[in-house]
Amino acid sequence: MLVDYTEDELEYRARIIREVEEARNQRDQAHAEFDDQTYPDYWLSNAKAANAYRSPRLNEQDVRTTSGTTHEKIVTLNSALLNYNFEPDVEAYDKDDRIVAEIGTVVEDLIKKSRKIEQPDYDIKKPLIYHELLSQGTVIVEDTQVEFRMPNKQSVVFDVTNFNKIKWEERLDKVYKYCNANLINGLNVYPGNVREFFLELQPYVAIRRIITRSEAEALYGNWARFENVPLSIRGEIQTNTDSMEFNNWALEPLEEKTVEEIKYYNKWENSFMILLNGVPMFPVKRDNKGRLGTFPLSALTGLCEYPLAKGDIEPISRFFFYSKSIPAKTAVDQAIFDEMMRSMILKTRMSYNPPMANMTGQAISNKIFQPATIHTGINAEKLKPIFDQSGVTQSEFNAIQFIKSIIDEKSVSPIFQGQSEQGQQTAREIIELKQQSMQKMGLTIFGVMNFEKQLCKLRLYNILKYWTEVKDSRLEHTKTNIKKIVNQYQTVTIDTDFEEGQKGQRVVEFTEDELPESQQIMAEEELVSLLKGRKIRKNYINPVELKNMDLHWYITITPTEKDSGALKVAQFEEFIKTTMAIFAPLGKVPNLDYLGERYTVLHGENPDKIWPQMQQGMTPQSMLQQGATGNSQLQSQLLPQSPQKPSVNTLVRG
Repeated sequence: MLVDYTEDELEYRARIIREVEEARNQRDQAHAEFDDQTYPDYWLSNAKAANAYRSPRLNEQDVRTTSGTTHEKIVTLNSALLNYNFEPDVEAYDKDDRIVAEIGTVVEDLIKKSRKIEQPDYDIKKPLIYHELLSQGTVIVEDTQVEFRMPNKQSVVFDVTNFNKIKWEERLDKVYKYCNANLINGLNVYPGNVREFFLELQPYVAIRRIITRSEAEALYGNWARFENVPLSIRGEIQTNTDSMEFNNWALEPLEEKTVEEIKYYNKWENSFMILLNGVPMFPVKRDNKGRLGTFPLSALTGLCEYPLAKGDIEPISRFFFYSKSIPAKTAVDQAIFDEMMRSMILKTRMSYNPPMANMTGQAISNKIFQPATIHTGINAEKLKPIFDQSGVTQSEFNAIQFIKSIIDEKSVSPIFQGQSEQGQQTAREIIELKQQSMQKMGLTIFGVMNFEKQLCKLRLYNILKYWTEVKDSRLEHTKTNIKKIVNQYQTVTIDTDFEEGQKGQRVVEFTEDELPESQQIMAEEELVSLLKGRKIRKNYINPVELKNMDLHWYITITPTEKDSGALKVAQFEEFIKTTMAIFAPLGKVPNLDYLGERYTVLHGENPDKIWPQMQQGMTPQSMLQQGATGNSQLQSQLLPQSPQKPSVNTLVRG
């Protein structure tokens, strides 16, 4: 069904299409930064190297092989990044630049919870995101609130013996809502200015996605103009943006029964538009100055910013949008390495099956090279190799090792991949070599830190906007018997680690009711903790006041290695001994609960099972006395913990 566009809609739609096509054309030109390749060619060459692509044979004698060196380097770097925690530390400040107690820590846990419930959860997406970052140099991730409807069917009769008796009933569509981090293929990102490095300074950005018709219906089925979206783009795609009959348009060629979803963002006009097979899904209006505009971009997250996070591992230039990838850095060396490897295989084959000069005057089969065969009537003196077949020489082997060392210098050293160097190394030497490799990763880690910070900021604003919305309402009677409508908000439960080093649950309850006093909250926490058998902390937040507060959010990310390996256990034991030797004589001791839990985690055990909850009436002093007479040398050295001093990010109860 053709859309009956207004003149304003035709004008605005043609402008968006023209801008998106211009972004595509300038991106897909040959750029010196890509070694005079277009971006699609650059992206494809990176993808092939990152996945150890084997090029086809050029002739029958060619060897179809690849060393996969670049692929292994990317796998190693990806594994190293996944071994780090990039969790955010969030602090909130009011308009007078005063820290707002506890809200930052609560938001940290809300971000953690949101990443667990998105589908699939963020930890599963992370290896794919980092792989794209390492293999392409630049990664783009969209973070938005997802809302879609799925047909809700209930089985009524399930009788497999009788086909006609199988019945089900249709119910109201089930609605799913959650915050979602969506990795965007680099080929589907169209920056408005390819000569602008920073995403937030782009004049506009468009992202493209191909979805099935059923998926499009789940997302947009109840939108007013979905019925106008053509089932497919047939025939020749129009490129004349001035055409009034501009209905048959797609940015890239489409397959049958698919939908091209294009999201157009323009922060400088505060505009957001969705095109489905060229059909705009939002109305177009003129403002009080007569300028054309559409749905506000700020309505997505409450912030007029692109809902996209950009990660870079090695920027090429301040004046170029994309960064250098590992495959691009090692492309020439990898090609030489692979060519030498193929030559070595051919030379080795030739040493086993050399080309021969046949001067016998007889037709001789190549079966003469097979073992345990007898050939009569052949003069061996007249059947000789054309030239010497000595196989691979030491100099050739040294040359290929030299090329490999160049690739190592441009990426990561072999010891970082778990390979041992020649000769024997002490533990200290191994640690220093790994530290040197980590220094090479400095720029990569810095890029991941900035990327995760952007992603956390987007998720934070999505949570503040969508998790504080009214879920339901109920009718209540006041003390004066007056009926009033009370809004219902959601309650979020998060498994978390508290400041004292203990594990437990935080329960965040959004409510417009009068917030309880701090003594009530503490009593409730103690009661619920006793019932559940684990530490519980409750936070009551008024969502209306939270939205109205003019808060400034400060996010920092400090990468730390995850708990793994016998080396970290030994280092932690050495740390405890050194700490006690220095500070115990001064009367200063660390947190016993934290040290015990940390020691258990490093050994891969469950702290809740190793350390049972303290019995009623038992003091830390009595526990230490028992430890001193038992087998634990660690407990016998420690003294009761002194009260912990609150930091700027310590919670203020109530």
